[in-house]
Amino acid sequence: MRIFITSFIALTFCVGAFADNVSISAGGLERAITDNSITSLTVSGTMDARDFIFLRDSLNELKTVDLSAVNIVAFNSSEVLADLQTNFAAGELPATSFFGKKITTITLPTGLTTIGKAAFAGCEELTSITLPSTVTTIGDYAFSGSGLTEITLEENITTIGKGAFSRCEDMQMASILTAAPLSDFMFLGCTALSEVTVDGEVSAVGIGTFNGCNALTYHSLPSTVTTIGDEAYIASGVSALGLSKFNALDSIGSWAFAQTPVTSAALPSSLAKVGDGIFAHDYKLTDVTLSSGMKEIGNYQFASDTLLNIATIVPEGYTTIGDYAFYNNSQEVDTVVLPSTTEWLGTRAMAGMTGMKNLATLATTVPELGDSVWAGVNQPIVNLDTRETEGNEIADLYIAAAQWQDFHVLRNYVLGDVNCDGLINVNDVTTLIDYILGNNPSPINLDVADLDNNGIYNTDDVSLLIDYLLGEGTLGTIRKVKGKQRSSSYDLTTDALRIDATNLAAGDTKTLSVLLSDIEHNYRALQCYITLPEGLTVTGITVGNRASNHSVAYRQNDDGTIFLLCYAAGNQPFNAGEDALLNITVVADNDFDATTASIGFTGTLLSVGNYEAYWGEDTDNPLLDATGVESVTTAQAKIYAYEQQLIIEAPEAGEAYVVAMNGTMRTLNVAAGKNVFTDLPAGIYVVRLGTQAVKVRL
Repeated sequence: MRIFITSFIALTFCVGAFADNVSISAGGLERAITDNSITSLTVSGTMDARDFIFLRDSLNELKTVDLSAVNIVAFNSSEVLADLQTNFAAGELPATSFFGKKITTITLPTGLTTIGKAAFAGCEELTSITLPSTVTTIGDYAFSGSGLTEITLEENITTIGKGAFSRCEDMQMASILTAAPLSDFMFLGCTALSEVTVDGEVSAVGIGTFNGCNALTYHSLPSTVTTIGDEAYIASGVSALGLSKFNALDSIGSWAFAQTPVTSAALPSSLAKVGDGIFAHDYKLTDVTLSSGMKEIGNYQFASDTLLNIATIVPEGYTTIGDYAFYNNSQEVDTVVLPSTTEWLGTRAMAGMTGMKNLATLATTVPELGDSVWAGVNQPIVNLDTRETEGNEIADLYIAAAQWQDFHVLRNYVLGDVNCDGLINVNDVTTLIDYILGNNPSPINLDVADLDNNGIYNTDDVSLLIDYLLGEGTLGTIRKVKGKQRSSSYDLTTDALRIDATNLAAGDTKTLSVLLSDIEHNYRALQCYITLPEGLTVTGITVGNRASNHSVAYRQNDDGTIFLLCYAAGNQPFNAGEDALLNITVVADNDFDATTASIGFTGTLLSVGNYEAYWGEDTDNPLLDATGVESVTTAQAKIYAYEQQLIIEAPEAGEAYVVAMNGTMRTLNVAAGKNVFTDLPAGIYVVRLGTQAVKVRL
């Protein structure tokens, strides 16, 4: 079968002084030619490498050549003739035979098998050629820089040398029926090549095969292709790839489709390896489906693809995003999702992604990062969402990690933490009341203040919050942007609640006055725990003269302690003076022993309003005045956490009060010396022992 370009063009030859028709034996062409200025030549007989060297070097005016009646025979030379060769096979057109010639038409020998290296390179006026069906091999750069306008390579071709048709700037069409791999640089720089069809079972597209073919808009490849080489289509005009059908495609080389107008690409699951930058600088690329058979996005793979939607481009299972992978991808996108399998983001992998509004990372372990991964990204306005359904364990890991911590990290916030201090207590009540009264407290988290989720902030929300603090309701969580959360370690004050000694006997019922002493601040509300001695029962608690504008609410805990709230609907401060703040009515049973009995106030939080609050001193108040002791405070102790153990080293025995972030409290019996408590759940606690309040994390 013959290989042809365009339709067959009949050869015609000039006659007269500028034409020659010779019959020779191998090596005899130089003797047969009498005028080296001839423009047309017809040869019959046998030829070898010597004749082609003479033709190349001496017959510089040739336009038409007919070698159809020639039989090329083998020749072994004692010296180098062409392309450093000394031995030439039969049927081989030697290298550079017509290099740079002005020929416009040529008919090749019918038994030709091989076209040598650069045989027609630089033949700019040669626009078409007919290859005999016996040709199996086309050498390197065989037609490079020639004037061919189209080419058809049929089944008989088994080998195509690199750059065989490179720099053929007038070539417009190529039809490839052979199964021979498309060679390296085969059509490099063919700027007019607009259509290529490949119908043979080609297995590979070589390095730079279509490099610079910027007019190449139509292109098809068979599903037999397993390899696409480095820069195979770089700077070409290919806009559609259709790679998804390539179920045998195993690898794509570096920069293979870079700088092309390709708009979309779907990579087959068979793909196991890609080089750097395969889609870099693709200014029209909007959509890519990556191979499910891979785990890495290569370096520079989508660099400067400014239209690419990368929202969910990285599939689950991918572990690595290479250096500069999405560099300068400025396309506006609501949320970019990193899969749970992400382990590594390379240097500047996401730099310049100015259109990203949210970043969702599903990895429960913080991925490691190269240098300047987010350079140019305004991280403080980008929300980072770990999509935890409860708690903040993963979010806290990102908040603590370099390069991640600058994002606005979304956390689960407990409803009711109105003043953003990480605790839920009476201070949140006063802050919420302040907001309802129009006092504009700051900071305030309105997302967690609407406890009944009806979009209105009113006394219903205050009631729900108080019910929760009293243990009569539950609160949910929401996810929101990390705010400027303040420390939950309130300052201490010497102010304290106390009860003056009284002569309370077994069987008595009395109302005891609770006083607030040594006022350092203008308090508006309080919460505390009341500890009662054995045999004493509280039958009622009411407000005193100093809290005439306030309400009191309390609950009895399982351990016998009472949790108490005192607050004002108008957030008024406590009245001045020495009168009672609260009145507690108690009943002593018949076995009550007043000689050693005392009432304790612990965990006293005195709220000034908004964020400002103070821990009051714990007091132990004897009910008989015979001892002469007004109040007893626990000596200094060492309180700390180790892993999931709470450790208290106390100089003397006492009771410690452990308050969790949700406001619940436990009482721990502390012996003199080192105490280790192991049954507390992981979390953040405020531990109160005497006058000390310490924040610990288990």
